[in-house]
Amino acid sequence: MQKDLPRPSFVPEAGAFALMTLDPIASLEYLNDPEAIEAGQKLEFKDYAVYVTGGRQLLNPAAKYREERIHFILPAPPGDDLARCIDSAMSMPIFPAVDRDHPPGRAPLRPSGLFEWQWPSYVSAFIKTIVRCANEVTVDPKQCGLDAEGQLQFIKYRNQDQRVEETSTAPANAPSHDLAISAGPLPASPSVLVNPVIGEPEPELVVQNDPEEEGAVVASLLAMLLQHEASEDVPAVKFTHNLSRIKELNDPRGFFEEVKQLAEIARQSKLRAADKKNMAAESDAARYDEKTAQLLRGHRSGTAQGT
Repeated sequence: MQKDLPRPSFVPEAGAFALMTLDPIASLEYLNDPEAIEAGQKLEFKDYAVYVTGGRQLLNPAAKYREERIHFILPAPPGDDLARCIDSAMSMPIFPAVDRDHPPGRAPLRPSGLFEWQWPSYVSAFIKTIVRCANEVTVDPKQCGLDAEGQLQFIKYRNQDQRVEETSTAPANAPSHDLAISAGPLPASPSVLVNPVIGEPEPELVVQNDPEEEGAVVASLLAMLLQHEASEDVPAVKFTHNLSRIKELNDPRGFFEEVKQLAEIARQSKLRAADKKNMAAESDAARYDEKTAQLLRGHRSGTAQGT
């Protein structure tokens, strides 16, 4: 019996461990500047192991690029950030890492899949970024990641750590969202309107909906649910599920340095474009002045001959 071949799919999948590499051509192509792209291609870009949480909106097949939210997989627990009330214990060990310094009950995330994850590593709720990638399907099956239970475990730990940071850094006089939400009792029935003075129920009004208006509402809701075209300012990357390329877990600070280098190339390109635009405007103005002078000379010459 023939074994089923992997099907083409969008890469990366939510919940997957993947390798991410900056794509200088895709990052800089919007500039329409061959010099910038050539400069970007001369840079060195490393592979970074990441955990893919997935987008918050539905995939839009019509978009050329889509956004992905990722958390970097770290070779060691992150350091403390006292300014944000974050300590190294606010991270999640990935098996086979088992860190005794983590809060009681915080079991390590256990990767599953055909590829055996062999690096003691960590993931943090705060060491993350948003990138964009080509909205294409390819044959690159998921090899390793978190199953549904593991993804829920990650979300639980992430939310715990984010709440600690938010409550620790919130101003003392900030209003309580919980109080605002629960300020009044919910009505007993959503289909009955109660007069606050008399206390007697009033019949609910029946409104005839316009089909065209309903269609516009549905279209508006779909537009909100679907991902929009990713912004050109978001770094473009390439993903792969092929984890066999991992030799070591690279420090994510290297990724942000690479992004800075591409940003500097883009800045220089925009300066060159602005200079060219100014030079073209000055050249156009000079030609306009010359033509105006010629017309004036012709007019004066004609006037002199007619007198």
